[in-house]
Amino acid sequence: MKHLTVGHLPYLNLTELGGTYVSTFGIIWLIIEPLSLFGLMPESISTTGWLGYIALIILSLVIATPISQKIRKIKFNRQELLKVNVESSLEGVTYSVKTPANIQVYDFSRLFVDHLERGPVSKKIKALKWHYSPVLNIRRGETKVELDNSMTLQEANIKEHDVLFITGKQIEPMTPRFSIRAN
Repeated sequence: MKHLTVGHLPYLNLTELGGTYVSTFGIIWLIIEPLSLFGLMPESISTTGWLGYIALIILSLVIATPISQKIRKIKFNRQELLKVNVESSLEGVTYSVKTPANIQVYDFSRLFVDHLERGPVSKKIKALKWHYSPVLNIRRGETKVELDNSMTLQEANIKEHDVLFITGKQIEPMTPRFSIRAN
């Protein structure tokens, strides 16, 4: 069984990045300033002037960026998460998937298929995506129930450790609505 997390990470907004940057800058400043005041910093670092400030600004930005990414992941994991099993008949593998309960069925299906597309069955998935749209199904006893794409997993009454699988619904071919005839 393979383990996978599927979902949309919250966006990284400028306010949060700015707050993380200012905090990081302040912490580094509070470490460096007393060290140089008491003569614990090498003389070469203490006399860098503007170059030192620019290096502090850049160092703070370099440190703040991965911290902000970590905060996004923490926010994602604070959501109500479901752990479901998804069978992949193309790979012959069952995935244990952790996903937000409020994700739409359509988004879940697309994200899972996109994950499969980056794996060993990439060519098969790409070929199938041309003619089929993914449809999420759940096995209830011996019957399969097709889930409505506009619902969330929570609204579809998906419970922990339910067994899901994806089938394809044929996409209707695009036909021209009018034609131009040359006389």
